[in-house]
Amino acid sequence: MHNQGDSQQKRRDVIRGDDMTSCQEKATAAAHALRDPMTAIKILVQRNQEEFKQQGMPNEDLQIIVDEIRRMEGLLATILENTNPSV
Repeated sequence: MHNQGDSQQKRRDVIRGDDMTSCQEKATAAAHALRDPMTAIKILVQRNQEEFKQQGMPNEDLQIIVDEIRRMEGLLATILENTNPSV
């Protein structure tokens, strides 16, 4: 026999599952949206590092930029790994 409490709990579980799926989809979309421009910035910095140094930007500053972008890429990769339902 169906208990009304069981039925309500099942509805809450379905809603919670839908909310989690929606959250995962948004996190995945955000991670992809952030990763692409970061990759472009990293490539531009690396490609133009010599020119930037000639214009007076310290090499250490450029390396910090590249290192921080790599760190952010790692964080985004972790997000993507944790939001991928097939993993």
